[in-house]
Amino acid sequence: MSDFQNFVTIWGSDGVVEKFFRFRVSSTLNPPAMITMRLTSDLLLSIRRDIALPDTKLNGGRMIGARIRGWTEHPEFEYKLTMPLGQLCKEEKWVPPFKVDD
Repeated sequence: MSDFQNFVTIWGSDGVVEKFFRFRVSSTLNPPAMITMRLTSDLLLSIRRDIALPDTKLNGGRMIGARIRGWTEHPEFEYKLTMPLGQLCKEEKWVPPFKVDD
């Protein structure tokens, strides 16, 4: 993790660094599982845009869905990974330790 952290803060775009910041700061606060999934998928999607396909059409559900057992049994996952983050935080009754503009 420290190697990745050093690499991403030097070489990542502003978007990737922001998504990594949100993921790392939140991970120490024991957020709800859906928030962790969302922040992870946001980070992966941002990295994908940075290093491979800036105009990718994939969404957060496709970035993380294959890693989650029972994904197809929970259609709400796709919805929650694509809704505005601020709305998801409200639904999950979680106050993020960073500003949410979306």
